[in-house]
Amino acid sequence: MISVEDVMVKDVISLTIPATVNEALEKMQKFKKPDLPVINKDKELVGIISLEDIIKNPNEDQIALIMSRDFKSVKEGDDIKKVAKILLDNKLSRVPVISNGRLSGVVAVRDIVMNGISKLELTEPCQKYMKEEVPCIWQDTPLRSALMIMVYSKSSFFMVVGNDGGIVGIIDTQDVMSSGEFLDELKTTELNISGEGDDWAWEPKNALHIVSKKLTLPLKPVKDVMSTELVTVTRKTPVNKCAKEMKKNNIEQIPVINAEGGLIGIVRDIDIIKALL
Repeated sequence: MISVEDVMVKDVISLTIPATVNEALEKMQKFKKPDLPVINKDKELVGIISLEDIIKNPNEDQIALIMSRDFKSVKEGDDIKKVAKILLDNKLSRVPVISNGRLSGVVAVRDIVMNGISKLELTEPCQKYMKEEVPCIWQDTPLRSALMIMVYSKSSFFMVVGNDGGIVGIIDTQDVMSSGEFLDELKTTELNISGEGDDWAWEPKNALHIVSKKLTLPLKPVKDVMSTELVTVTRKTPVNKCAKEMKKNNIEQIPVINAEGGLIGIVRDIDIIKALL
């Protein structure tokens, strides 16, 4: 049996409340994470904050107000088959690991694939798990639009289509996030310094200037940040070899091609963990 402890990440990137949206975005960008566990001062897990939570709540600054408090968790001794089922049933990309009531690690789909399935003799052809419907996006789509489409379509990647209709690359959420930079944003709030009931309360006001940082995506098209070196497999490639290719190239999905080199599907890490069940 391969356990959670065998595949999980113990050096967890997390946020401690209180924390701001910008702090979350900075960590997501720096460590290439689509979501982060949120803990309190006692290291108890209190929620999960995701990029989707942030984008869908643009006017909130505190992560405690928008994070998800309804989350699944696993234990270090659990079998990865149990974890795979939890991830699939709840459409999750990762799940926190709890030990003695505290956050001790995180196990993601990619961890199960790269540190578990890649070591197993799972020789079924990937055709059994590939998806024929492949999400695509035009190469000249602005990055800002691409990120919004990813979030609302719940797709972490797109194959990129060129002007001739052929596949020219692949882009994922982290490619888009990594292209952004944090710029200072000046916010001005007017403060009324007169007492309540003062007839002249509307006149004397002071301005409070607050400098904060905001993640800003460049005015670039998808083609400027996409990956053009594609790793591919065929429909007959064994599941464990797909897992090894994902680990070797640090990727979470692989295009499936036919004998002529045409795209016929995609195999994602979330798809091949089904081979464990």
